[in-house]
Amino acid sequence: MKDSRKKLLKLIYDHDQTFGYAYPIELEEDDISEETFRLQDDVRYLISRGYIKEEPPLPSGYLLVITEKGEHFVENGFKSPTEISNIPANNIFNIENATNSVIGTQTHVTLNINDVIQKTREQINSSNSTDKEELQEIINLLEQVVNNQTPVKKGLLSKFSNAIQKNSWITSPITSIMLNWLMFN
Repeated sequence: MKDSRKKLLKLIYDHDQTFGYAYPIELEEDDISEETFRLQDDVRYLISRGYIKEEPPLPSGYLLVITEKGEHFVENGFKSPTEISNIPANNIFNIENATNSVIGTQTHVTLNINDVIQKTREQINSSNSTDKEELQEIINLLEQVVNNQTPVKKGLLSKFSNAIQKNSWITSPITSIMLNWLMFN
C-alpha cells in the first residue's frame, strides 16, 4: 500500500479515536492539483478495499469513517491478516509479580518455581520472624527437591512444623512450590 494511503488511513483512525466521528476533508471545487488527484485516488482505493466508508458526501469534499477492517489494519502496523498469520508468535509477557504462576502460551510454558523460591527468600529476609533460619532451611530443602537433589519422603517438613505454625504465611509459598513441581515434573 502506498505511503499516502497509509497516512490518510492513520489520520482517519486518529480522528476517530480522538473525536469519535467522521473525518471531514474539504476540497476546493476548481482544484486540479496533483495532490488533490492523489487524495481522491487514495480515498477511492481505501473505500474499495473496505478500510473506510464515506458518509453522505459533502458538496466539495469527503466525510470519511474508518471501518473495523481499517482499524485492525492500522492497529496491526499496516499488515494484512495473511501477513500477520505468517508471523511466528513471539509472545512477551510483562508481569510485575508472577508468584504462583505458570506463564506461557498453549505450546510453550515457562514454570516460575525459581522465581517463587527467590521471592520467598526475600520475604523471609524482610520479615521480623525469629524463625528466619528455619524458614530459609525449608526453602533450601524445597529447592533441592525441585532440582531433584533430595528425594521426597514422608515427614520431609515435619521437623519444621513449629516454625510453619508460627509463620502461617509461609504455607502459601510452600504449597505453590510443591504443587508446581508435582504438576509439571
